[in-house]
Amino acid sequence: METIVDVSQLAGVSTSTVSHVLNATRPVREDTRSRVQAAIRATGYRRDSVARAMRRSRTDSIGLVVSDVTSCGCRD
Repeated sequence: METIVDVSQLAGVSTSTVSHVLNATRPVREDTRSRVQAAIRATGYRRDSVARAMRRSRTDSIGLVVSDVTSCGCRD
């Protein structure tokens, strides 16, 4: 599995720069952004949502608990 480190090495930039491109958190020069995006495509990098949730200590997920779906009053 490719990592942000692999992308940064291929693009010749820091992992911080790759992160800024991915998250749009800081301005990045267009030529640098293009190199990073090309490296992302070349490596097939995909964000690991589990790792991201662990790092951020939040998942941005919503849970839903349904106790009994048969009691909705919509029987035929």
